[in-house]
Amino acid sequence: MACNLKIPLEIQKGFEIYFELSPTVHLFPFLSTLNEPGREPLTVGKLKAALKDIHRNDLIENFRSLSEMALVDEVFDSDPSLLDRLAVELDSAKSQMWNWRSLAKKLISNGQRFKEFEAQLHYPSENPTALLFRYLSKT
Repeated sequence: MACNLKIPLEIQKGFEIYFELSPTVHLFPFLSTLNEPGREPLTVGKLKAALKDIHRNDLIENFRSLSEMALVDEVFDSDPSLLDRLAVELDSAKSQMWNWRSLAKKLISNGQRFKEFEAQLHYPSENPTALLFRYLSKT
């Protein structure tokens, strides 16, 4: 489509670069946006408990030196490589019992909210077609 619209090649290449966001990486900002009554921010202690519940004790080791009360968002902001290590393990887990999906189900207690989270994964906002139309609207 971009070619038919005679968009310069260097601009077209920018549309082709598209990386699907890791479900694990996407999970934590999603959790931050949940505004449910009585919902407290996710702490390291709660995350470790959820990892234990899904039998991922191997990942708990990554959080051993951190305070149980530390906020997960702040921890990942200060050490993004920690989130990357977690994502690599959870996104590539062979068993569905021990992967990102099982962690998300533990941390998102509302079934409808979990469906919303999954829908966001299937329809990311930065896809090549969206980038093309954004370019067209600006030019």
